[in-house]
Amino acid sequence: MQKSVHRSYSEPFKLEVLRDHYSSGMSLRFTVHKWGLSCSKLLLSWMDRYPVDSESLF
Repeated sequence: MQKSVHRSYSEPFKLEVLRDHYSSGMSLRFTVHKWGLSCSKLLLSWMDRYPVDSESLF
């Protein structure tokens, strides 16, 4: 059985992924695959933390 690895992502990386996702209109699944994230739930949690109208995004 493979041991899972917990990854930590920097805030600038999270914001870059979210900017890309929000501006491109890509699906969650495609964004997760493009950026090599572990699962859609991770991206959803970032979206909750940094909503599309968040000043920190742009």
